[in-house]
Amino acid sequence: MTAGVSPPAHAELDGMLDELAQGVATWTAMPLEERADLLLRTRTAVDKVSRRWAEVAIRIKSTPPSVRGEEWLSGPYIIMAGLTRLAKTLRVVAAGGSPVDGIRTGSAPGGRLTFKAMPLGLQEALLFNGLAGEIWMPPGSASAKSAPAPVSAPSPRVTPAESASSSGPETPR
Repeated sequence: MTAGVSPPAHAELDGMLDELAQGVATWTAMPLEERADLLLRTRTAVDKVSRRWAEVAIRIKSTPPSVRGEEWLSGPYIIMAGLTRLAKTLRVVAAGGSPVDGIRTGSAPGGRLTFKAMPLGLQEALLFNGLAGEIWMPPGSASAKSAPAPVSAPSPRVTPAESASSSGPETPR
């Protein structure tokens, strides 16, 4: 916490969780194209404050000049790239495609299907030189046919209030 700022009271937190739950309901009811548009508008908003974001992070952390670019990469850039990729994925699904179409697949121990997660494209390969990431599906999913089918409007499995009172993090789908 920042000096001089007290934590929110339980009633205030409950209000925040209610607002979040309302947002979840709005998001899940929204058509995929509208979700993609919202993500791109959010990206534009982040872009407008990206310079300030990086400058504040550099100042607060006293980042030396030689590594200041990392504040851009780990802050505004990664958020904007993620928002762009999510919007693109939603548009693919809205058009009836699969988010894994065109993604390189492989196999891993235990009959697991793998998907290349990064780098996806020359820009990422240059930017994240030497880094790579894969998504491993559960054991027994050894073919692309067993990959998750696209879903038009997934409903949340846990409400924010339920999540806050759960014993641990939810396992991703």
